[in-house]
Amino acid sequence: MTEVMTKLKPVMKEALRKQVKALADQGQKPMSLQPPDNGILLYLAISKDGKIKDVRILKKSKYTFLNEIARDSILQASPLTQPPESCLKENICELRWKLILE
Repeated sequence: MTEVMTKLKPVMKEALRKQVKALADQGQKPMSLQPPDNGILLYLAISKDGKIKDVRILKKSKYTFLNEIARDSILQASPLTQPPESCLKENICELRWKLILE
């Protein structure tokens, strides 16, 4: 999963930067994200070739925009690295992944 985070991190960082700028342009102050409010539990289905087949939010953050950024960033980063053979069942790797913003 390290390779996945390496690919996702810049995509998510840019999406968060744009969202914070949009809020600031509207005169809103960026809020402080306090754990566990910033945690999002995701379900990912990744094909043998690394393409995202499904992404769902199982546990949402209270911040709607973070949920959208998490989901959209994963879709934008597709294809990911190929999952290990040990994870594959019928050529799909299913993962539950807790994403925590730091």
